[in-house]
Amino acid sequence: MVRWRGIVRAIIPALLLFSPIIIALICAIYLYWNGGLTLDSLLAIIILFQTYIIWIQVEVALRQTAIFEIEYEPTFRPKITTNLIGKEFYTTVSLESVGKYPAYNVIVGLVNKTKKEPLKKSSRLSSEVYTLAPNQSIEVLYLPQTEFHEMAIEMNVLYNNVANKMGEIGFFKFSERNEFMLSHAHVNVRQGILLKSIEAFHLAYKVLRFYPREKKKEEKERKGSNRNRVIITATLLVLVGMLLNDFSLHLFELLKIEQSHPFYSFFWSDQMRIRATYTVFWTAYWGLAFILILLLGVLLWKELKRNKPIEK
Repeated sequence: MVRWRGIVRAIIPALLLFSPIIIALICAIYLYWNGGLTLDSLLAIIILFQTYIIWIQVEVALRQTAIFEIEYEPTFRPKITTNLIGKEFYTTVSLESVGKYPAYNVIVGLVNKTKKEPLKKSSRLSSEVYTLAPNQSIEVLYLPQTEFHEMAIEMNVLYNNVANKMGEIGFFKFSERNEFMLSHAHVNVRQGILLKSIEAFHLAYKVLRFYPREKKKEEKERKGSNRNRVIITATLLVLVGMLLNDFSLHLFELLKIEQSHPFYSFFWSDQMRIRATYTVFWTAYWGLAFILILLLGVLLWKELKRNKPIEK
């Protein structure tokens, strides 16, 4: 199931961030339509666009810097070994450095998530090695195998990289499992605000496009649902009604019988004689008609694609 709340929460801030551009475009179209678009207003809109472009370029530079810093970060991997001591198996957990660069001032924190408390000191292995060179490892935990298998463990590693910047990486082991998985890393590559907003729009687009339909809906589509046909019929009737309404207005004006029109009180009112009201209404009127035409085309294309015979 897709968590739509998270997607909506990501899109709303993105819409707020890009709202100045949207408002500027609407104002520019309105001014251009009414002949009030001046050079100063056009320059203001261009400056606004340039500000957003510079903002995005700065955030891209921040991400490139973060990616560049990752190359100098050490890489760790928990290593688990089991040995038979006497009549019982014991498990040893080691922290191994597998990267190209060393880690300094390494501190390992271990928490028993099953009991929600730090691991006992008797189970932890102390080491005087606080610097991990590449391909070097330190033992951090020693437990009986059965106890280790049933325990959920969180491992947090603090370190300084070669640039003397503090970093953190975390690993987690679920109960009844014998391996650690990466839970979090210190380096955050997703820098910026505008880029995250653009990614939110892209994520919403991908979800809406590739959202997996349930099996029941797929079966209904295979059998042929009448929902699209009802929408197509309703859309077609609305478009025909809008066209007939516009045609009737011109016809009644041509015959000079405007007062006989059923919508005379609206289309020939004093408010509609104002140019701004007239322009906004008919722009919205034919804009809606254009959207309905696009919707009708998409629905017809889907209906034809659904009813297309499968070639054997």
